[in-house]
Amino acid sequence: MAVPVLRDEDIEAVKSSVNMVQLAGQYGFRVNRSGFMVCPFHGDKNPSMKVYSGYSTRDGYHCYSCGAAGTIFSFVMRYEELDFEPAVRRIAGMFGIPISDGTEPTAEDKRRIADRRAEQERKRQQEEADRRAMIELSERIRLYESLMQGARPYGGLWCYLGNRLPVLQGEWEERFEAMKKQR
Repeated sequence: MAVPVLRDEDIEAVKSSVNMVQLAGQYGFRVNRSGFMVCPFHGDKNPSMKVYSGYSTRDGYHCYSCGAAGTIFSFVMRYEELDFEPAVRRIAGMFGIPISDGTEPTAEDKRRIADRRAEQERKRQQEEADRRAMIELSERIRLYESLMQGARPYGGLWCYLGNRLPVLQGEWEERFEAMKKQR
């Protein structure tokens, strides 16, 4: 019996549900904070493959040493030596994404796909909000430090800033740790 041909909706469901960072993690690769990992396509000792994750913007990978580049599908195709359809099915299986058997997707499948997309968008918005908050905290810390250097020692402003700085630095560290755990 022939395997049913993938529909565009199935490919779109996989593409919108899985990003390159998630896929790399599934294969056991560690992506560092800068978004780099060791390239599996050449004898890499130091991370030279940039991993991009963001369906709405840019998603995929590019190795600055060997030139390998592509999407989640081309990564699996090259890494596991598969054709396109088996690679899509492999990713779908790894992440529990339902692939149709050639029939129309059920209402439940459509709802699951929509829920996954909504969850990804919510996570993207949360990451953006966290990033903006970290930038604001960093700017406030730098401002307070520069104001403190110009303030009269043990004066009112100096004491206020001296009390606020550790609090802001603690907030920054807590947010940073929370963001690390989310990755």
